[in-house]
Amino acid sequence: MAKAYFVPVLLVIIGLGWLLGASGILPEGVNWLWVGLLALAGGAIIAGGWNRLSAVVGPMLLLGAALSTLRQMGHLQPKHETPILVIAAGLLLIYIRAADIRMPSWYVPPKK
Repeated sequence: MAKAYFVPVLLVIIGLGWLLGASGILPEGVNWLWVGLLALAGGAIIAGGWNRLSAVVGPMLLLGAALSTLRQMGHLQPKHETPILVIAAGLLLIYIRAADIRMPSWYVPPKK
C-alpha cells in the first residue's frame, strides 16, 4: 500500500520545492536537485528497513544532503564537510556494532 503513494508524494515534494524556490523562500545558489536526490535516497534506504547497511548508508546520505546545503549556502567551509562525514561514519559504525544491528536479509556470508 505504501508503494502506491510513492510517486504522488514525490510529486508533491517536488512541487513544494519548486514553489518555494520560485517564491524566493528557498535560498538561491543551492543545487536543490542534488540535495533532494541525496535526501530522497537516504530516506528510501531507511524506509526499506533498519539493518547494518541502512543504519549507516541512510543517515550518511541525509547528513550529506544537509552538509551540502550548508556548504552551498556559505555556512560551512568545504574543508570541514569531509571530516564531519568521516566522524559520522565512524560513529554510525560504532553504533551498529554496539547495538547489535542485524545484517540485511539478502546478505549471505561467504563460505569458508
